[in-house]
Amino acid sequence: MAMKITRRETKLLLGKVAIVAAVLLGGAWMSQRNAATRGVITMPFEITAELVSTDGNPLGLRGQVPGIRLTVRNVSNQYELFQQMSCSWGDNWRSDNSSIVVPGAFACTANSLQNIILPPGQSYQTNVCPLNIRNIRPGGNSFRLGLVRRRSDFTSAELKRIYHSSERHSYFSRVSAFSRFKREEDVYWSNQVRV
Repeated sequence: MAMKITRRETKLLLGKVAIVAAVLLGGAWMSQRNAATRGVITMPFEITAELVSTDGNPLGLRGQVPGIRLTVRNVSNQYELFQQMSCSWGDNWRSDNSSIVVPGAFACTANSLQNIILPPGQSYQTNVCPLNIRNIRPGGNSFRLGLVRRRSDFTSAELKRIYHSSERHSYFSRVSAFSRFKREEDVYWSNQVRV
C-alpha cells in the first residue's frame, strides 16, 4: 500500500534533501580545495630569484649559461633555520620546471653543509650556477626555485641563543644537533623567473 504525501511534506522533504546535498557537496569541495593547497607553504621565508651571468658578462649574450641569485628572507617573527650545501645546490633547491635542473655535486671540488640561522627580518643570499637548461628556447620558459628545508625540533629561543653564542659555527657539527633534524621536508618557492 502506497503512502500519500502532501505537497507541504514534499517541499519539506526536498528542502531537507537539498540541505544534506549542500553539506555533502560543500564538504567534498572543501576537501578538494584543501588537497589542492596541501603542501603549499608560504611562511616563514620569502624567496627572491634573479638571473645572473656566470661569466661576468651581462645576461642576454648568445650561448651564455645563466645562474640564479637567490635571496632567502625571514618574514616571520621567529629565528629560523635551514641548511645549504656550499656546492651541490641540487640537494637544497629544486625547480618546478623539468627543463630547468639545479646542478648537483658534479663540479664540486669542496662541498660542505652550512646551517643558516636567520633572525626575523634578516636575509641570506647565495648564487646557484650554472643552471642546466634542457630543450627550451631563450625567453621561452619560466620556472620557480624551491628551498627544500628539512624539519627540525629547534625552537626559536634555542636558535636565538645559538646565533648569538660563540659556538655558533661549531654547534651543528655535534651529533646531538644533527639528530634533531627530521626526514620530513618543506619546500618554499621563489618568484617566477623567465629564461
